Amino acid sequence: MLRRTGGVAELGFPNIGAYAFERLGRRWRFAEDAARVAEQLALLPEVRGALARGEIGWSMAELLGRSATPDNEAALLAAAREGTVRALRSLIAETKGREPAPTVELEDERRTLQVSVPRETAWAYEATRRLLYAQIGASSDEAVVEALLAEASVTLSNRHPGVRPSMEACAQASAWDEERARERDAVEAEAEGTFVALREATRLAAPLEDVAPPLEPAALDAHLRAINARLQRRDRRLGQVARTVFDAAGWRHFGYATAAQYARERLGCSLAFVKARMTFARRTEMLPEVTFALDAGTIGFEAACLVSRVADPDTVGAWLGRAGERTVKHLKEEVEVVESIARADGVERASLAPPSEETVQGYLAMERAMLDGTLAKEVLRGERLPAIAPAQLSSAAMSQMSGEDTSQMSGEDMSQMSGARPEVTIGVGRPLDARAGRVTLRLRLTADLVAFWHDVVRMFHEAGEVGEFLDFLVRVFWREWLVQDTSERVAYQDVYERERYRCASPVCSGRDLTPHHIVFRSRGGGEERSNLVGLCVSCHLDLLHTGRLRAEPPADDVRWTLGREGLLVVQGRTVVQRAA
Repeated sequence: MLRRTGGVAELGFPNIGAYAFERLGRRWRFAEDAARVAEQLALLPEVRGALARGEIGWSMAELLGRSATPDNEAALLAAAREGTVRALRSLIAETKGREPAPTVELEDERRTLQVSVPRETAWAYEATRRLLYAQIGASSDEAVVEALLAEASVTLSNRHPGVRPSMEACAQASAWDEERARERDAVEAEAEGTFVALREATRLAAPLEDVAPPLEPAALDAHLRAINARLQRRDRRLGQVARTVFDAAGWRHFGYATAAQYARERLGCSLAFVKARMTFARRTEMLPEVTFALDAGTIGFEAACLVSRVADPDTVGAWLGRAGERTVKHLKEEVEVVESIARADGVERASLAPPSEETVQGYLAMERAMLDGTLAKEVLRGERLPAIAPAQLSSAAMSQMSGEDTSQMSGEDMSQMSGARPEVTIGVGRPLDARAGRVTLRLRLTADLVAFWHDVVRMFHEAGEVGEFLDFLVRVFWREWLVQDTSERVAYQDVYERERYRCASPVCSGRDLTPHHIVFRSRGGGEERSNLVGLCVSCHLDLLHTGRLRAEPPADDVRWTLGREGLLVVQGRTVVQRAA
């Protein structure tokens, strides 16, 4: 309803996903899916009633919402009550003359590939991760490795015509996954006769409240937040109980063939959804402060998950304080900064406190240097990977940034240095501190991507290339992606690079940027960069130019006001006011 009535924009958000992420602590996909299903079920009153009464689960309602019409709603709902999600999918596919696809969710489809590399190469890999996030919105190991391998495979084939990729191993891995999916689907189909009868005998009735929500945006926001507070407590409890059931493979006792089938058919959600809640429960066992804050409503579920990823008993208080000072978008960025530091430095990520402003700005400077090609040009000129270490990450990194030997500094000296605000630079071409040594990257990849990795390794060695394999991957990728022709730069590109190709709004990560003059040109605003920010089209035209979003200069420390009534006020990276 909030999206349908235009309330999302009135509150100062570009879309329902951005609203849910900040105000409800829910991921974009969760909100988009929920809104879509609600809109579909608005035309299917029988399905909507069955869901409200607990006669069908969310997975079934989602499937019916996509496939049912007012004409066949009753027939499909009857099949849903008597059968399973898998059976209903097959029925719908058959009525449309299509081959039903396997519904299984492979539980172990990812592999961990461990790679030992010099610390500077680990930093180069992290920089590449941030580049891909800025360019295409993907920063997973899969996205990074796939891009690196694809570029390296083409380069090796062009340099050494006798060396060709062999995709046989990749094809075998894909075929193996497909075969496993078919086998799992058959096993689940065989188990249905056992658990369907048990399900009918133990069906849980969970009628939902039938309360007409308010229409005014601020009131509807408060209504949604109240509902979400209860949902957050249920999510936390789901993770705790599910750990007990899944650790003992309890789903087998109810006749289900797989954990994924139990989650889909009995709980009405995906296995990934349940696993995320179990992971949160595991991480917060030693962090009761996080669950207290979640239950008290001082942080949302997504913020709680972010804190639990990096906090330990010594740092949890500082992280919760940081969560209260930041929008979820900015908290996520800071968590990603310390996770990147931990991966590249080879340290436990939960051992790091929230980053200082200098550390964040140093890291962002590294990302901008990736985007504008500075680092790639240095690689080509010096034929070595740069010592990319943002300021104040470690004593080794600080020595790179300042040119000073910090190994003999006292704690007081280090404290004074970290309290300063040095100019952020990127040290290039210097060898890293010998103490840094090597670190181990643990890459989570699909089986076929692991096979592709080993195939490109084979090509690398057959071609007689020297040096570290990952070092080679990064060099090749940077040469092709990062060396820019200045004649091809577009207007305001330096503004977009400063924003790292993300919307400058503190609650939006859109990438379709346009330049915005903070002081409008019609009111005397000029082209100076302190008066320009990059905003996505929605934030720029639908929000700011209609008074739903306001920005006050300067560009490097904008004061943002979301909503006509100031639902959220953010100065730079700090939340000044957040409506209850």
